[in-house]
Amino acid sequence: MREIVLVVLGLAAALVTARVLGWRPAAVAAVLVTLAVAPWVVHQPDSIYHAGIAEAVPTTYTFTVVLLLLTWCPPRSGGLNRLPWVFLTLLWLCMSLLWDRTDEQWAGALHLSLAVIAWFVGNALAAGLDRDQASGRFLAVAALGVVGINLAASALQVVRPSSFALLTEQGGVRVEGLLGHPGDLGKVLLMITALTLPLTRSSDRTTSRIAFLAVASSAVLIGLTASRANFLGLFLMIGVWTLLRRPSVLFSGGRLVLPLTLGLVSIPFAATYIARFAADPDGGSRPELLRAGLFQISQTPWTGTGPNSYVTVVGQFDDRTAVGLPVHNTFLLAAAELGIPMAAVLFLPLVWVLVVALRARRIPGAPGDFAVAVLALAPAVLVVGLTGWGLLKAPSLPLWFFVTAFLAAQFWRARPQVDDQAARSGTRVGGVASPVGTTEPRRRSAQRSPAGVRS
Repeated sequence: MREIVLVVLGLAAALVTARVLGWRPAAVAAVLVTLAVAPWVVHQPDSIYHAGIAEAVPTTYTFTVVLLLLTWCPPRSGGLNRLPWVFLTLLWLCMSLLWDRTDEQWAGALHLSLAVIAWFVGNALAAGLDRDQASGRFLAVAALGVVGINLAASALQVVRPSSFALLTEQGGVRVEGLLGHPGDLGKVLLMITALTLPLTRSSDRTTSRIAFLAVASSAVLIGLTASRANFLGLFLMIGVWTLLRRPSVLFSGGRLVLPLTLGLVSIPFAATYIARFAADPDGGSRPELLRAGLFQISQTPWTGTGPNSYVTVVGQFDDRTAVGLPVHNTFLLAAAELGIPMAAVLFLPLVWVLVVALRARRIPGAPGDFAVAVLALAPAVLVVGLTGWGLLKAPSLPLWFFVTAFLAAQFWRARPQVDDQAARSGTRVGGVASPVGTTEPRRRSAQRSPAGVRS
């Protein structure tokens, strides 16, 4: 009954938003809610426990329905979709020619395909955002709402912990919000934070304040999860964001607000994280799982085990894997399941976006800030991916791809603009230093000169 009521309320809110702001902001909110608040199962033929990037059988979730309904949206930047299309094509060729096509592999292939669709949808919906207008304010409110709902659910878990709750070494509850596991909640919040950071620089004060509150609330909630990698990833994200902001504001007092806030927020959780590191410096059985993963990659480096089949295959010779523990490394798990070449193609669009963002960070205004947000997300994803495998499963993987494409579409075609006079004088324009003495050929006027007069 609760789910039905929430669905009805969600549909009503989406219709009102579409009426007032247009369908794109409403669609963005629908994607965020179904991925970060209500990633519920809509249809599952058989409920069988399976440890992997997807369920044991193809499963339909709320976000599956929303993303598929939005596939018709035209992309903002067509070139941004080329590499994901390559992966999608190769994935289904491998399903047809290489792998065993078991139920779990079909489920894994559909899950990876949905992540690519999330990329396409993120690229398309980015066209409806202007962070200084009402759409930017609505996105900030939507992000704060997603964080707030999970924060409220987490508060209830602290007050009334269930018998299944994960505990810290000090006996405290590791909150999980509405996502079923503290690690999953932390990863989702990292993505929401990356999406919200550029909004903190909006010229609209209300938008910037709401976005700042969303980032601060995410930090509190990640602290409550007691997830070491996610909390470290948040520190790295805020640190990179602070260092790479445009030089014109680099030494302004406002640039220190976020890192100082994060430092204050982390104080109550310091003892918990220190105790976790002291009690388990190696991360449990991670070293043994790593050896099993590397061995499996050495056996099938080109074809892998097939998507979502790692535990089934490796569990036959490794006892720790057999109980449902894949190798705790996102990139090695992808290589073990898909083969090294296919895993490289899966992550290639993300790497290419980083390369473009490195140059685009110098663009003044919103495009540069969105590029810095992509660069800030990279170290957070790296530290989380190297220490765990949860980035490859739902809802983390679709949200990761959606957020990356949404951010990238804001700067994909933008280029630094330098006028001729500033270029000749060597002055700085738009945060880009022009070399002294450089000149460009003088362009002819598009207008025709009057007869008998030389232009």
